[in-house]
Amino acid sequence: MNMNHRNDMPEKDNSEENTSFRILHLLKTEGELSSADIRASIGMSDDINFTYRILAPMIKAGILERTIPNKPTSRSQKYRITAKGQKMLKEHS
Repeated sequence: MNMNHRNDMPEKDNSEENTSFRILHLLKTEGELSSADIRASIGMSDDINFTYRILAPMIKAGILERTIPNKPTSRSQKYRITAKGQKMLKEHS
């Protein structure tokens, strides 16, 4: 996956980049959330590939992290914004 050097976000269509910023803002405001809670909060339908299509590239970019890194498929898994993600969100505002 190509990276956009301007902001280190994975290069996707604008709608996925906007979704990424919405997720970062949500996690900054709400704290740690599960994949299902993130989807519901941003109004996405039940997307079976949401974690792989949206969250995984954000983790790879270092702007999002798992709360249980050693068990990525744990049903207790939640996600939180990283310092890099907070910086990127601040620069985007």
